[in-house]
Amino acid sequence: MVGVVAIHLVARIAQDSALHPVGRWLDHASRFGVPLFLAAAGSMLAAQAQEVQDWQQWLLRRLRAVVPAYLVWALIYGAVAPLDGQGMALWGGELAWPARLLSVVFGYGAEQLYFMTAYLGLLLVAPLVGLVLQRLTTSAISALVMLAVALAALAANTWLLAQCSELVQVRAPLHGIAGWLLQTEARTPLHWFGFYLCGVALGQLQVSGLRMPPALYWLAVPAALLHGWIALRSPLATQFDDFWCSPALVASSITFALWGPPLAKRLDNLRLGGWLAVIGRESLGIYLAHVLFLRLSWAATAALPLPVALGLTVLGTLAGTAAYLPLHRRLFTPPAVAATA
Repeated sequence: MVGVVAIHLVARIAQDSALHPVGRWLDHASRFGVPLFLAAAGSMLAAQAQEVQDWQQWLLRRLRAVVPAYLVWALIYGAVAPLDGQGMALWGGELAWPARLLSVVFGYGAEQLYFMTAYLGLLLVAPLVGLVLQRLTTSAISALVMLAVALAALAANTWLLAQCSELVQVRAPLHGIAGWLLQTEARTPLHWFGFYLCGVALGQLQVSGLRMPPALYWLAVPAALLHGWIALRSPLATQFDDFWCSPALVASSITFALWGPPLAKRLDNLRLGGWLAVIGRESLGIYLAHVLFLRLSWAATAALPLPVALGLTVLGTLAGTAAYLPLHRRLFTPPAVAATA
């Protein structure tokens, strides 16, 4: 969630600014956010699968926790889209009203909403994955087999992203499955299925009693350095930054997976990990609301020197989102989820 907010903040830095290379690096370095979230969703599914008795109830409970809030915020962003230059596609041109409403529902009113339709698609197939997991034994061998399947899926995912990147770089006509992925702009589960299955496999490893070998923690520093180097990658496509649809997305996600957990553990030892837990519990409300307060803060401060505007925008985003979260809990948190929390 921190990575997602960082991406949307640095997107305000103009290309002709001296700080643009720094902003682009931070954008690339933070792109692990969506892959990590989907991997975490898969991991939680694997951890809970053996305990679920009614998959229909499981699915409905999760849809109830997410869909109403998403639809309300999608409509809000559709209404305020012109505040940040997002309104041209929705309100400009000759789109009919049904097409405009459909665009709003699919998250075209704000830059962070595109990913929600992919998540909902994965949520719909989760019961099928869960039923498969229930029929597997929880032995270490089955967990390792699942991990091999997941790595194969991630390799296929990487190949698809490479095809997308090639199409973008040469400005080729969008064709085949890679062209379809570009046209849907990562709004389908297919763009993320490798990350999701890797999360499922990691959840299976934990259920089976296997843990990350302590020796892997020695990789944290070189992995962090490699992550930073990957983030230096300049756009290979002239018309837009194609980091999100290239193998660099997979590589940076893997490197973060090696240095992120040790960092979280270190923060927990320093009694700072509680903040990460709060952000995790409140992630849906933060995800939906933060862009609105970021836009408002930026609109109010954009005329100031860039470092000052960015700093004030951070403060405004934090303050506005924090003020909204109690309302989000009251309006959208199902009673069962609230009781569990």
